[in-house]
Amino acid sequence: MLVEFTVANFRSIKMEQSFSLVKGKGDELEHTNVFQLSGAGNPDLLRSAAIYGPNVVGKSNFVRALEIMRRVVIESATKMQHGDELPMSPFVWTGKRNKLPVNLKPCLLLMVCVFNMALPLPVAE
Repeated sequence: MLVEFTVANFRSIKMEQSFSLVKGKGDELEHTNVFQLSGAGNPDLLRSAAIYGPNVVGKSNFVRALEIMRRVVIESATKMQHGDELPMSPFVWTGKRNKLPVNLKPCLLLMVCVFNMALPLPVAE
């Protein structure tokens, strides 16, 4: 399960943007949209969340970054081979060629362990 996802330097997203399913301080919808993990120190998580905002702020690009992360995590052990290219597009509004890596940082819950990963993905020349 995805706990948190952060992306930077991807398409229209220059600075780090994060999407978190960790429960915030409020208590609205706590009985219907929050669940507790077993084990000490595990955060309460949301059952669902939404990405919304005005046009041209990067919502679709954020979802594209999630899809690339999903592909890397799921297919890396079975379908992808070393050297396979991913559809990487670094931040494009600088006016010059951006060679910095695309940064994807998923935080995943597997069983009852939380794993933080960083996937700096190089941009094809």
